[in-house]
Amino acid sequence: MAQINIRKINSYSIIFPNQKKKKNYLEYISKSLNSKINFVEFTDKDFWKLLPFVAEALDDPVIDYAILPTFKLAQEASKEVKVVLTGEGGDELFGGYGRYRSGIRKFFKKEFLNKGGFNKFRDLENYLTGWNKYLKLEKEKLNSLNLNKLQKLQYFDFEEWLTNDLLIKLDRCLMAFGLEGRTPLIDILLFKKFFKIDDNLKIKNGYGKYFIRKFLEKKIQGYNAFEKKEGFTVPINYWIPKQYKFLSQTLPKMKCLLELFPAQKIKDLCISLRSNNKAVIPVWRILFFSMWHISNFENKKIEGDTFDTLNDNI
Repeated sequence: MAQINIRKINSYSIIFPNQKKKKNYLEYISKSLNSKINFVEFTDKDFWKLLPFVAEALDDPVIDYAILPTFKLAQEASKEVKVVLTGEGGDELFGGYGRYRSGIRKFFKKEFLNKGGFNKFRDLENYLTGWNKYLKLEKEKLNSLNLNKLQKLQYFDFEEWLTNDLLIKLDRCLMAFGLEGRTPLIDILLFKKFFKIDDNLKIKNGYGKYFIRKFLEKKIQGYNAFEKKEGFTVPINYWIPKQYKFLSQTLPKMKCLLELFPAQKIKDLCISLRSNNKAVIPVWRILFFSMWHISNFENKKIEGDTFDTLNDNI
């Protein structure tokens, strides 16, 4: 784009705390391509402030914590532009996810498509039944396809992960601010050309997106194309446990959660945040579900941050 455009390309990137090295690196790459990068900082204050408004913007409860920085990124970008290009589909098409590397080694063993968000907490998971019925049907469907192991994993993500998570997240967050998103990597011609290329061009020597890495190695001077992949990961492992006391006092009183779990089970889960990092994801999921339910099912106006919203709806 930088080579064929007259004007500088504008790009936007979220920066989490303690990512100075990443910021400097992105600035270097941007400068070498004669483009302009705009950084949007995202802290724990943003997390707790924006959560209710993000839940309000989603009519589908996509419980993906990357929604929060995506929401703020869209908010800031919409102040300057009306249309953005995004990278959804790149990992699915070129084999970028770490789960592909492990999946091709242990494909369709007991754990594949069989783990839920409460898998580490059996006393809670026992209250949830039937959630994986559809996934079992998908597993049977994949087994019937004339594809190799890696292609089956990719195909599943094209069918389910992109459509039911990433693209919903992108659409709702961007359109909340009237910002149009375009996904050039989700393209029929690209799919036909690259989906069935040799697996070694997707994953090789432990590196995903091998073909893309080799391409970028030639295109960008001084860029380490074989650096470890860094996902769009929000540091909730640090932020959520800090609020274990507040969460253990409020979440067990949420009516929507009491329809799923006993209050004491919810409280025990929240308190376990103090010493068990594996409790973070389950707590995040019930927290987001509570916010989403308040706005979309109970039709209550969101007027404050997470703390105000939970307190007002007990």
